[in-house]
Amino acid sequence: MKILNFLRDEGLHVGGSFSSSSVLKSTLRDRFKSFNGGFEEVHRAQATWLVPDPRLREVLRISISAKLLPAYRAFLG
Repeated sequence: MKILNFLRDEGLHVGGSFSSSSVLKSTLRDRFKSFNGGFEEVHRAQATWLVPDPRLREVLRISISAKLLPAYRAFLG
């Protein structure tokens, strides 16, 4: 959840507008940097996890993807 906070729209738009010219580009760049750094940190930690049950491992993988991918796509859009 910590890294998903970097993908929120709050604070990115000037005057409530969603046009590309209103996006604070430096804020956007900082958010991507923070997200990437946080993602790598979480990935390093979770890559060491051992989940012997293959079904549980797959459920975890799907659950993480179901939360992360839509948030990342929405932010990228």
